[in-house]
Amino acid sequence: MELCTLLQVIDLSEIPPEGALEWCLLLPHVTWRVLVAGGDGTVGWVLSAVDKLKLKVSTEHSSVVY
Repeated sequence: MELCTLLQVIDLSEIPPEGALEWCLLLPHVTWRVLVAGGDGTVGWVLSAVDKLKLKVSTEHSSVVY
């Protein structure tokens, strides 16, 4: 079973989080989820980008897995 296509996987060493998250701005009426694989620094980097882009965030269905 394939959960993500290659178009849905972004390598942050090639594209910064802001560039990846701009897709969310292009699809304002679509529910999207972000999965970050990395350490605390990577997660913080992505959350800072979410804040910078002023994306609406719902924590209703969010979870953190260590």
